[in-house]
Amino acid sequence: MTPANRELISLLFDKYSLSIYKIICTKTADTELRKQLLLEAFLLIAQDIQDLEKSNQPVFTWMAGKTLNVCRKYRTITVQTEGLSSIQAIQ
Repeated sequence: MTPANRELISLLFDKYSLSIYKIICTKTADTELRKQLLLEAFLLIAQDIQDLEKSNQPVFTWMAGKTLNVCRKYRTITVQTEGLSSIQAIQ
């Protein structure tokens, strides 16, 4: 990752982390899991930052989509590894 991209990620985190966290809050009540999902969402955003220009979406919409993908991925993994009772962790 270039220094410019690192700075961009830092700026995006400062500006949007609370809004992204609120999205995650709609998916789970577990505070520790929320923190983990926020970190994972921003790691994915950082990894895919070069795709932002190509997306033709507003920045927040693109980031929200990445966040929801992280939440869905976690839900799928949880259901597969722990059974259907885990579905309560993420709605």
